[in-house]
Amino acid sequence: MKVKMLIAIGGMIAFVSCSGQQSSKSDQTAAGKAALPEMADDEIREFGLVKQVEDAGYPFATLTIEFPERGFEEYFTLNMEEVEGVDPGVVNKWKGRYVEFYYTSSLSYALLDIRQNGVSLIGMNPDELPEGLRKASGTLDCPEEPSGDLPGTVQIMDAHADSYSFEFFITPEIINARGQLVEGYFEERSVNNITKIRPSKK
Repeated sequence: MKVKMLIAIGGMIAFVSCSGQQSSKSDQTAAGKAALPEMADDEIREFGLVKQVEDAGYPFATLTIEFPERGFEEYFTLNMEEVEGVDPGVVNKWKGRYVEFYYTSSLSYALLDIRQNGVSLIGMNPDELPEGLRKASGTLDCPEEPSGDLPGTVQIMDAHADSYSFEFFITPEIINARGQLVEGYFEERSVNNITKIRPSKK
């Protein structure tokens, strides 16, 4: 399911009248609850209940949003540096509240393990992996330095020059396997990115 996130509006906006005087407090409150702007062509509009807010490493947060009337919930990614008026303090107050939001949705490959000669390069036990994963076998390419706060790009190219690219945190063990044959285990996932969000008045 494609899902998008609401625009969180940060502090009050002060409007100045023609006479140079600031608008009233009630006017500011109404402005703070303004409707979301018009949707872009690739955006989807939704309304749901925030069940959980999880830190995914600043500036990212993962929101679990429930749609009670339809009987399901979905995960959404929020980049607090790209969505206006949002910060960790604001987002954490949304738990248990309804929000209105826009989001975009796309498919991505989620890399869960990299193995060389049958041994996991990230220390994962094979029993921890879910069933039905896809496998990419080939030569590993990655950055020459370990990841910082954000993941780097790992690429696995097979003998037919077909390649798969993944966003993944780069470790020294992965770097040591650059240019060598590995097996990557991954699954396809829907990525739902919030573009605009705000708490509902309901």
